[in-house]
Amino acid sequence: MIYEFDPKKERFAVEIGVPDKLERLDKIPRPRADETVGMCINWNVFDWVKSFDGYGEIEQDGKQYKPLIDAFPSMSFKDGKLVYGDLPAAQVGVGIAITLILDGKIDIRNKAKMATGKNTRTACGQKANGNIIFVTVWHRSLNGLIYNQ
Repeated sequence: MIYEFDPKKERFAVEIGVPDKLERLDKIPRPRADETVGMCINWNVFDWVKSFDGYGEIEQDGKQYKPLIDAFPSMSFKDGKLVYGDLPAAQVGVGIAITLILDGKIDIRNKAKMATGKNTRTACGQKANGNIIFVTVWHRSLNGLIYNQ
């Protein structure tokens, strides 16, 4: 699945569920009164075996809910730009497992973290026109996401 949107027209947000409660993803989007949810993805790295907790930063509208950790660098969105790394007071900041493309060039980081297991994978990027693009594939390894294997 590919989803593209203009962040000048649509809100790019992290929706945080109820702490310490395992919730269905379709129940977490909490749109404002004047909006409709266009897409909701599970965009963080989770421990599905022990704690069911997410790894890495979670930031929304300048409030940091979870701190940065070295193993899972942040992807941040602020002032219309999606960047690799932490931006103080970002509109959105989340921990990521890997990168595929940075500054328009293939730049794969943290490949060993999740290269072999087949799971649902999501990649995010920003086009030259400023639109944000998400690509989600089902039951793929990292190589499957990159090379559609």
